[in-house]
Amino acid sequence: MKRTVSVILCILFCLSVTPVGFASYDKENNEFVFRNGITWGMSQEDVKSREETPNDDEDSLPAAGITGLFYENVRVGNLTAKDMAYCFVRDKLYMTGYVFWLSNSPVSCVAQKKVIKNALESVYGDFSIPSEDAKWELTDIVNALGDSLEPSDLSETAVKTLPDGTVVAYTVFSDNAYIFYYNIDIPMELDKYSSTEGY
Repeated sequence: MKRTVSVILCILFCLSVTPVGFASYDKENNEFVFRNGITWGMSQEDVKSREETPNDDEDSLPAAGITGLFYENVRVGNLTAKDMAYCFVRDKLYMTGYVFWLSNSPVSCVAQKKVIKNALESVYGDFSIPSEDAKWELTDIVNALGDSLEPSDLSETAVKTLPDGTVVAYTVFSDNAYIFYYNIDIPMELDKYSSTEGY
């Protein structure tokens, strides 16, 4: 039985590490490209015009100056994300990410997390465990979308900062694995999101 599980894990890993599935970093132009030529700072209309998948939902927090585009069942290489989101502040793209559902079976769940994490590391290199400040930053970013989490709610969190300032974060919450990309150079003064001042 263990051998069968090991073989399945190897097959899943080989099928799922396709680099083109995850967002890329263009070293020559020092630019992060999420997918379909989408880059930081684009407007919501620009993103909608480039995104081939029909968008399932739009949402906004007008008082916070945040808008979002949400998609379901999106192909990411050989994986399928149950959700994908684009988030904008002042109509500038500053965060995007995927949510992958994890199986209730402990063996399958471990295998899925390993496949996702290995695929990320094959594209971006080694990740590191974030500092407490970085965990709070990531939690604030998640909560800006309407959640109310504490850093302790996120498990197995790992981050990688790319040369252009993009942060790639992987974390597990409940039965989901999240992959977030956000740009620390796009204004994200989260303590001011409760005010419309400056928007």
